[in-house]
Amino acid sequence: MQRHLKFTRTALVLSLLLVVSLTPALAQNTALNTQTNPALLIGVYYHAINAHDYATAYSYWEQPDAQTAAEFAQGFADTTSAHVLVRLPVFVDAGAGNLYAAIPTLITSTHTDGSTHYYAGCFTAHKTNVPVGNATEPDPNWYIQKGDFQEQATLNLSALDTVCDNTYSLGNDPGMGQPASPVDVIQTYLDQVASAQTLPEAVQAASYWVNPGTGDVLQGSYGDQLLYSTGLEAYINPDVSYVPSSPVRVPVFINATRPDQSNLMLVACLSTQVLDVPPGNSTAAYPTWYLTDGVINPVSTVPDAVNLLDTICS
Repeated sequence: MQRHLKFTRTALVLSLLLVVSLTPALAQNTALNTQTNPALLIGVYYHAINAHDYATAYSYWEQPDAQTAAEFAQGFADTTSAHVLVRLPVFVDAGAGNLYAAIPTLITSTHTDGSTHYYAGCFTAHKTNVPVGNATEPDPNWYIQKGDFQEQATLNLSALDTVCDNTYSLGNDPGMGQPASPVDVIQTYLDQVASAQTLPEAVQAASYWVNPGTGDVLQGSYGDQLLYSTGLEAYINPDVSYVPSSPVRVPVFINATRPDQSNLMLVACLSTQVLDVPPGNSTAAYPTWYLTDGVINPVSTVPDAVNLLDTICS
């Protein structure tokens, strides 16, 4: 795993009105396995690295090849901390009993000499959709398969637009489906916001909130600007804040381009919680996530946004 070893040493690298007849009852979040979402996998991976828990970080790789756990840990000897950012949407490709996720990622790495380095690249994560070996059920977890990164001279989020072979923009993602994780519901909601050009379409986006009429704090405060935006980008800090039986809070950076080509930049802490009841006529519960509330701060620059992502959910 020489390519991975080189990578780990140098690229540690991320109010609308709506009449509703029923407010969904939220289940208690008794457990959140962040390894069951590819973006959150990257978050727990770097959480372990920052905690110097290299054995756990090592376990998130699917095939560590010839590199031992000790060699893997040594690869971070010159790194004091790393902050990670993931561009939404994360593209997931399915085929032949396997799922592959392409995760555009920016890493800000601080080294022991005090220097700061930026790396942009693509993680590929993999999970099987069928049982393997003697297992009776598929492994629900994602694992990192590879990471290809290049050092950037400056903090450059636009580099994430092209780092993965399969990349879509918000408002144009064919992979949106049932929100089965905190990242899924935020990604699906923002995809709807990005594509909304009329009030009814904006109302559809608000349906991902538990209380669509008053709960959608993003559109409630900035809906008039978002509705007419010509483009919307979103990035998350995937190292999420989570306490059992509490909402899962996700730091999000939203960058909307107005018709006059100026930018509306917002950093938000969006809270999500699961609705674990049978949907429609189904007899089996499907864990559907909803947005519950949020805190939003406007920012003036991209560096300000990246810095605030580390603390807004604290």
